[in-house]
Amino acid sequence: MDLLIDVRVARRDSTASAGTAEAGAADRTVRLRADHTGTVPDLIAALLGGLDPADRPQQATWAWNLRTGRRLDPARPLGAQGLRCGDTIVLGPPEQAPDTPVAPPGHRFELLVVAGPDAGRWLPLPAGEFVIGTDPACDLRLADPSAGRRHLHLGIGSHEVAATDLRSPAGTTIDGEPLHGTVTLTGGQLLRLGATLVTVEEVPAEPGPPPGPPPAVWLPAVPQPAKKRRLQFRRSVVDPVAEFAAAVERAEADAAIKHRAVLRTRRSATPSVAHLARAAERYAANIDAEPRTGRTVAAAETTQGTDADRSDRPDRAEQRGPGAGSGLWIRRPDDRDFLTLRLRTADLPGRLRFEQPPAGPGADPAHVERTDALRERHAVDRDVPVEADLRVLGALGVAGPTEVTDGVLRSWLVQLATLANPTDLAVVVLSDAPQWTWTGWLPHTRTLTAAIAPGARTVAAAEEDRGQVLALVEALQRQRRRGRHAIAESFVPHVVVVLPDPSLVPPAALARLVEEGPRCGISLLVGARTPGELPAGVPVQDGEPLAADVASRVAHALAATPDAAGGAAPRVAPLAEVLNLTDLSPSAIVKRWVPATRDRGLAAPIGLGGMAPGGVGPVTVDLRRDGPHGLIAGVGGSGRSWLLRSYLAALAATYPANRLTFVLVDFGAPAAGTFAECAALPHTLGVFSDTDPHQVRRFLVSLNAEVRRREAVLRRHSVKDIVEMERKFPAAAPANLLIVVAEFVDAPADFVPGLRELARRGRHAGVHLLLATAKPHGAVDDDLRAETDLRIALRVEEEADSLEVLERPDAAHLSPLLAGRAFVRTVDGGFQAVQVAYGGFRSPAGRRATPTTVTEVRFESGLVDREALDAPVGGDDSAPTDLQRLVEAVTAAHREARVPDQPRPWQPPLTATYQLQELTQPETAAFAAAIGMVDLPNSQARQVWQLDLDELGHLLVFGPTGAGKSTLLDTVAASFGARFDGTRLRVYRVDGTAVEAAEALLATIEKIVVERAALAEHDGARVLVLVDGHDPRLNEPLIRLAGGGKAVGVHVVLATEQRSAVPTALSRLMPGRIVLRNAGRGLVEGTIELQVALSAPVHTTPAQRPRQLQLEV
Repeated sequence: MDLLIDVRVARRDSTASAGTAEAGAADRTVRLRADHTGTVPDLIAALLGGLDPADRPQQATWAWNLRTGRRLDPARPLGAQGLRCGDTIVLGPPEQAPDTPVAPPGHRFELLVVAGPDAGRWLPLPAGEFVIGTDPACDLRLADPSAGRRHLHLGIGSHEVAATDLRSPAGTTIDGEPLHGTVTLTGGQLLRLGATLVTVEEVPAEPGPPPGPPPAVWLPAVPQPAKKRRLQFRRSVVDPVAEFAAAVERAEADAAIKHRAVLRTRRSATPSVAHLARAAERYAANIDAEPRTGRTVAAAETTQGTDADRSDRPDRAEQRGPGAGSGLWIRRPDDRDFLTLRLRTADLPGRLRFEQPPAGPGADPAHVERTDALRERHAVDRDVPVEADLRVLGALGVAGPTEVTDGVLRSWLVQLATLANPTDLAVVVLSDAPQWTWTGWLPHTRTLTAAIAPGARTVAAAEEDRGQVLALVEALQRQRRRGRHAIAESFVPHVVVVLPDPSLVPPAALARLVEEGPRCGISLLVGARTPGELPAGVPVQDGEPLAADVASRVAHALAATPDAAGGAAPRVAPLAEVLNLTDLSPSAIVKRWVPATRDRGLAAPIGLGGMAPGGVGPVTVDLRRDGPHGLIAGVGGSGRSWLLRSYLAALAATYPANRLTFVLVDFGAPAAGTFAECAALPHTLGVFSDTDPHQVRRFLVSLNAEVRRREAVLRRHSVKDIVEMERKFPAAAPANLLIVVAEFVDAPADFVPGLRELARRGRHAGVHLLLATAKPHGAVDDDLRAETDLRIALRVEEEADSLEVLERPDAAHLSPLLAGRAFVRTVDGGFQAVQVAYGGFRSPAGRRATPTTVTEVRFESGLVDREALDAPVGGDDSAPTDLQRLVEAVTAAHREARVPDQPRPWQPPLTATYQLQELTQPETAAFAAAIGMVDLPNSQARQVWQLDLDELGHLLVFGPTGAGKSTLLDTVAASFGARFDGTRLRVYRVDGTAVEAAEALLATIEKIVVERAALAEHDGARVLVLVDGHDPRLNEPLIRLAGGGKAVGVHVVLATEQRSAVPTALSRLMPGRIVLRNAGRGLVEGTIELQVALSAPVHTTPAQRPRQLQLEV
């Protein structure tokens, strides 16, 4: 574990009031590094070692977690103590257990101070009696000088709370009405004690009444004077005045009930800072007891959301994150009240409506006066919130003494931080005053730096640091101004800049923020001594201050929440930690491998990222769910190579080679390049690195042939895709194939276009592509973009590169100091920062527990967490890296489990030489013989090529000088001579450049043709005529030989340089073609590459060559 916590020594302070943190030595913030198996005594010893001797307790020391109110149990490991970032650990002897703000179990009611000097404080109310006032002996001691010493008495029963004013000088009011005697309170009522407002609510607070339009009270019509009539018969006599009086009484009772509902609705629509602070503390104290995520949060939200939430946003429950059910982080950017602040309470015009027929002429004034009095009584709603929408106003300012303005700004900031989560809201604080360092605990101050500088916070004090943070905000403003969005609501996160002293920001920059910021999703909260010192255009508002200790308490509580812990990925992500590699034995790897029958995905972690709940956890990429193809961008030094290597290793540690295989493409230096150790994985079928255009084409042809082979397998089994094949016929399913290209921009021109068809057809056949590049802008066309749903971007040079991959500019602003930080964007719109796994660490072979250490931390100002950069990475340079150990373990597991090797999709290129004796001769009776090796990428094969003269009859060989024509003739003679003895074969070697001798020999052979044609039968010996060179004077005899020779067993092989020298008449009679380019390499049948075999080793002399059955002239 690696946590930031506060440490203090318990010292009893008789002046501490309930609901406050334990007084004691000043907090010291430390970074705790420990193994989950560490012990509490080790922790205490480490914490005490970091304290000054004068601050250390002199007696036996216990440790308490102030957030939970529980002692750390020495019998349990640290991993079971529920420690979280932002916790305060109190050290002291057993008799000085701290007073914590955690309520005792079983209490039903709580008193919250809603407004006044003590706003944000609270008091648990178990059954019993409590006194509130300024006297130190009171259960809740107020700092409000206008409150009485013993002002209010509360009697707490099992189901009700009774309030009694203790004859205080200022008196007590309930919702604006004086409190006389003892009154039973109802939920949501406000009691005013001088300048202090308090409320008593159930735990958890009950939701308000159903929302909707302001309720109406129906008043009876005012009775008219009775008209005189001569004669009137009635079965019953009804007094209209009495009926009116009764109706008015009913209306008064109805109005009282509905007015309380109106007040409660208005007050709960914008929660007080006390309610929000209490919600944060309550949630932080119960994180481990009641985890809320996903559907659990949604279910809690539907029962515990505020009234305004349920009225304005009926579908909000499904969108909120952790803590929503507790009233924490209940607003989202698409809510109308996302940035609505509660400034103060005031008496505002009432919202209760009265409906009454109009009074006619001559109505009794007394009756009219009575209904008017009822209206007047409810014309004002007492102590209801005065609101301001920061998103509409763009900025809010407060003027006055520093202690007042700081308190008001604290109140506004705490409201925002508790209502909006760190994903949706970023907070920037620019102040050189030490009283603002508490904001470093707010997770919202890490939102803008989570990806570019983890651990850093946008809280800046020094001038240089303020300039850096301000530059970050201005860069974001420029990006958004150039962006495609037109309204501020579209920008997430919304940024709130807090300026307790506006003079610390250059006037020009401040003016730009005020004028342009609101349109770019950037708002300001500004304080100044006078209104004139506020920036122009910033409206001035009054507000209710919040005490500094309450704000600090809330910030610590928010730091402990799961969303806060998950707001940023870690600085490093060791491969061993990402994969949880506690055992690298072959048997352990075999157990890790997921069979096709149990898993339909192809998922493995690529690194660590923020999780909710649970802090940091592995970020998994599934090639099927998130792909099937992906695009990766990152400049040199960004961690792109480690991302590829670690992901391949993670996949190999998750799936055996008969389930998933790799083809790696690296046009750089493959031996020590991108893939390095991964080339040795049994899953790796090969590393392709040849930039020769011909080899690139044959590689692509082979891969497309692999897709066709897979499609044929699917058709034979009547399944639609590889997933169905694995489900129904797992044993026959081909292994999935992942093709990874390290830098496709460096590839030859035909490479990327050749991938398009592969990407389109391969998705159903289990073929996946991962394409990486340093410069994606301009290299990715629409077709490739449409096929790559998975996008990962590390640091890139320009915003255009980031936009190409992520459709947002974030990756262009990653810090160069943060190698391995990336953003992942998936097909479903998911977007997450991740620290990619790094396999270069050298973990010990036997895992040892991390020693418990603490290091004092001071939140650094600006964008660099300097303490974090000094974190040791450890490792023995002589030991193998984690990646090397993993590759060795996977290879050993492959052998141990006897996993069958998978066929390679493409074959190596033909070699420069083949020996004839190494080739397999045909077993048929046909007049054929092996001549060389041919490359068949369409069939994913290399095989022996046989010259079948029964089929072809004759063969033409073309090639320039030195191309190997004579060698080919030697090979033909030797190969046929090896298959057929002298009784079955006669070979004539003709030098075509010696025209006279050649004509004589051809004339002799022509006689054999004529003789055989005249005979019904002949001896059957084949005649093989090898003509080396060509002269036009030989055309006629060659035409006669080719024309009649095949039928009587005479075959001509003519080798010549010029195609044009061969007449059409001769060419038509000789259908076989070999075109040589150099050194026996050429094309047969127009497109098939051939390497002619040597009839004898190249180092032998003619005298040493095997004897050939031939006649040379």
